[in-house]
Amino acid sequence: MNPFGVALAALVGIYFALFILTKPSRLAILLVAGMFVTRLNVDVGGLNFRPETLAGLLAGIALLSPKRTGRSLPVSTVVSIGAVLLWLLLGAMSSVIGSPELSKSLSVLIWCLLSVVSAVWIARNPDQWKRMIRIGAVIALISSALAVLFWAAASAGLSKVGVQVDPTYGGYASYVASIEANVLAGLLCLWGIVAAWNPLGAINRGVQRGLVMAAPIAILTTHTRAALVSLILGLCVVFVCRRSARGLVLGAGFIGGVASMWLLFSGGDSGFAKFGNLFDTSGGTGGLRLQLNTLAFEEWKSSDSTLLGLGWNSFGQRHVDPTRPFLNLPAYIGNLPLQLVYDGGLLALATVALGASIVVIILVTRKRGGLVLALAVPYLLFSLSTSVLWLFETWFWVGLAWGLMADGRTSEDLPGRDITGLSEARV
Repeated sequence: MNPFGVALAALVGIYFALFILTKPSRLAILLVAGMFVTRLNVDVGGLNFRPETLAGLLAGIALLSPKRTGRSLPVSTVVSIGAVLLWLLLGAMSSVIGSPELSKSLSVLIWCLLSVVSAVWIARNPDQWKRMIRIGAVIALISSALAVLFWAAASAGLSKVGVQVDPTYGGYASYVASIEANVLAGLLCLWGIVAAWNPLGAINRGVQRGLVMAAPIAILTTHTRAALVSLILGLCVVFVCRRSARGLVLGAGFIGGVASMWLLFSGGDSGFAKFGNLFDTSGGTGGLRLQLNTLAFEEWKSSDSTLLGLGWNSFGQRHVDPTRPFLNLPAYIGNLPLQLVYDGGLLALATVALGASIVVIILVTRKRGGLVLALAVPYLLFSLSTSVLWLFETWFWVGLAWGLMADGRTSEDLPGRDITGLSEARV
């Protein structure tokens, strides 16, 4: 690029940053929208910038600004954030020591750091939560509709926009604007659960019903078994813990389930065959993941770095994706606990467990365990096959949890308490 082009790009970038930073609501919208558009990236100096990483960079500037706004966080939240930052520091150390390609490890580490920064910004700006949840649900509904539309167009031979070929089972898996289909599936799983719960009453009733109906159908078109099982489990938790949502879960959930079953048995996609045996690890993608998990575990266990790990995202630097070896793509560890110990060792596992335990204990004592259970259990379940650890779709929920730790009120202080004693009226 010539000097004039560089100068013009810099001016546009500065103007855009100032436009976003002048109003917290603009940054909130960019953060939420960015988590749905992770496939779009621009290479700058060897680093890949995506909408969510750009938003994270702006969130960091907002937090460091002399005119920064937002409430202070309690000691418990600061300790949890400190544990996460220690984990990132340990990850940098393990990468310097063990990664075959340090730049690739550090680029993903920076991505995760920016996601964490975004989570801190969310925790400090509770006045933006309702807006973010409302907009996120609308975008999730649109993404669900596009997933079905793109899958149908690809299956009919009309277009291949927003889909990828399932390398193991055949057929087309929708990704819309996510990095890959599995990532979109996990995203829609969590937003489907949030739509059913409707924290803060932020989500329009029509969007609620539409998303609870559309999410299972869209997840089916992503060919992601774990996310579909996780969504069903999460909706069951919502049904038990959220009395006001029971009619929605039964009604909209039933319609979505029936539509999914009709699509599944229509025979329109060979990739749907994997849903016939949800927990099969003897072959197909389940078998490949088991092989990769076994390889990663043995590699970590037999190394001299069980304590500090082998380097961030370094498994793919050592191994090629077995589903598409001819493309020479890096393999990855989809199992979250295994990913933690492989990349950062036992120290990483301990620091993450500490940070998460503080959050869970505080929120449960404040009778917000229902929503924690409804989101955390499904997240952990689909993270056993597809880890989205450094994506903002993980840290958005962490940011809300950190923010809730700063709110001393419990469900007893608010109207609408249900028979379980779990939070009914708040996030």
